[in-house]
Amino acid sequence: MAHSIQTCKGKSAVINDFDLLAIIGFAVELADQSPRFEKIRNLLDDWRASLPMYGPGVIHLKLDQFAEDPDAVRELRALLKLILHKISEYHEKIPAAVLNNELPVKSVTGVTFFDYKVSFIKEAVEKIEALIGE
Repeated sequence: MAHSIQTCKGKSAVINDFDLLAIIGFAVELADQSPRFEKIRNLLDDWRASLPMYGPGVIHLKLDQFAEDPDAVRELRALLKLILHKISEYHEKIPAAVLNNELPVKSVTGVTFFDYKVSFIKEAVEKIEALIGE
């Protein structure tokens, strides 16, 4: 699987595309269930819109778009924590059916998840948290 480079505040991280697709899927799904992510709603809409156009190595989270807005950074941090809480419910592996059928990731053509390790997504979330900083 390909990797995409994410940048923010002059820092960069290389993150597996499957990890990013899963994070985007959970982020969009969880944010849709809550009114509290208004500062990053446009960013999440961009993420959702990018899913059907996915190509290997081209995922761009656009983290710099809101990096200077402390409220937006706080919202993204809260959403990332919510993702970590949600995936912890699956213990070691997220069932393929969740990723392939229940999340917005199902709109990605040519990508099929198998049962996916929670630890992979946790590591990717930690990389994103490091990019957006304090």
